[in-house]
Amino acid sequence: VQHRALCGEIKDWAGNSAPGGAGIFGADRHLWHLSAPLSERRVADWESDIGVSIPEEYRVFLTEIGHTGMGPSYGMEGLYTILTNPHRGEQQKPWMRRFYQAPCLYHPDREGGGDEWLADVIGEDWEARYDDETFDPQQGTLTLSQHGCGYETVLVLNGEFRGRVANVYFTDPAQFTQQTGFLAWYEGWLDTTLISHAPSWYGYPRREPVESST
Repeated sequence: VQHRALCGEIKDWAGNSAPGGAGIFGADRHLWHLSAPLSERRVADWESDIGVSIPEEYRVFLTEIGHTGMGPSYGMEGLYTILTNPHRGEQQKPWMRRFYQAPCLYHPDREGGGDEWLADVIGEDWEARYDDETFDPQQGTLTLSQHGCGYETVLVLNGEFRGRVANVYFTDPAQFTQQTGFLAWYEGWLDTTLISHAPSWYGYPRREPVESST
């Protein structure tokens, strides 16, 4: 079973002290630590609160492997403020419901930078609708990790590509990863990091990381 093998690989990396490991971009944030898994009840409560179901492979990760921490760049974000800050989470629930329940707009066949694709998908008035928060280019996705400067990796929550992982940047079209599921994507990061100690963003090999000053 794939996630059983992944568990063993993660344990080998927990508390990593291999040469070069500390120099990997974002490692100073998560320190190679992955928080404890969430209970099935907490995940089910989140799904009930937000009105969405979490794709199966990510659900396995959350309930059997870990929640936040060790991951690409600044680490895995988990289920965000609704669990880590209950008061703020309550305030954000209406927005979160709309955002996560809305249909995902991304498609792997859309390539290149720029926002022209939004006119085709949303309409010529997409900028006004974006300003009014009628829609969001990243709607229907869950942030997995942030890479700085607006670059994020997200998990598609609904539609034809539910469960796929994609790299996104503001209003640009998404760059879907080669892996077809969350676990293969996460294991790919572990393998890449283990082999090369690469300081670049996982999924953005041509870009140089910029450390945040905060």
